[in-house]
Amino acid sequence: MERHYSKVHMEKMIRDLAEMYPYDVSEVVIVELVANALDAKATKISISYNPYKKILTISDNGKGMGKKDFDKYHDLATDLKRKGDGIGFAGVGAKISFKIAHKVVTYTASSTYRGGSEWVIEDGTLVWYELPCRRDLETGTRIEIYFDKDAAIAYKRSEDIERLLLDHYYPLFDDVFLSHLIFDKDGRLIDAKVTQYDMLKKADALRKIAKRENIPLSQTVHIGDHHNDVE
Repeated sequence: MERHYSKVHMEKMIRDLAEMYPYDVSEVVIVELVANALDAKATKISISYNPYKKILTISDNGKGMGKKDFDKYHDLATDLKRKGDGIGFAGVGAKISFKIAHKVVTYTASSTYRGGSEWVIEDGTLVWYELPCRRDLETGTRIEIYFDKDAAIAYKRSEDIERLLLDHYYPLFDDVFLSHLIFDKDGRLIDAKVTQYDMLKKADALRKIAKRENIPLSQTVHIGDHHNDVE
């Protein structure tokens, strides 16, 4: 694997990044990575966090990065105080994570480039190695943050992440009708906290949206994958 490294003072760089935000670093990571996905015109963003392994994964179906943009994504010498053309700072979510993380793995696929990288700390220096892109990534970007074992993370459950996203991106949500599924460390479903719109009341949610948008119910459709979706 080809090795790349930066001569920028890592601790100063991360300190400069952290001073840009009034909230926790682990929160900044999600906010900025979601912003980058939105800037990439993503229509689907998936977020998962394993609190036992302390691994955060964010993937999107955006336009992905070209080779030049992917190299710039790793450039620690970029002007960190200057905001880009979109709502996020390119690469900041991954870079600032190293205040509480030890590894970042990134995969990206665009119309002109497919590639990946493993970003780690070696002797106090951030180093990244080139990786082949994941075969299952068609178009978009996937970033995996490996937090330190003793790192304090601002979220543990899916509802914590949902609350964080609503705090920062509420204007982007038309409606939120979610049930929370709780899994154990082996990925087995152990509990669920349902919303008032679960089961038969899904129809109430559809009526609420149709009324607000002034759409006749005859012109609406609900699509589901469970037996209660046909009630």
